[in-house]
Amino acid sequence: MFCVGATANIYSQGAFDNITLGGSIIMVIFYLIVAIFIRKFVESNPKDIDKWFKK
Repeated sequence: MFCVGATANIYSQGAFDNITLGGSIIMVIFYLIVAIFIRKFVESNPKDIDKWFKK
């Protein structure tokens, strides 16, 4: 939902003057695809993620 809301917010501010609403929807789909892969990676490697963020 964050990706959809953020994209809609910056779209209304004119950040995508050369991009149509359909282009914005495609961009959100790409955000969500990347988010799915990141989530799957984090869920399948919790020990590696913990090691990265330990001091």
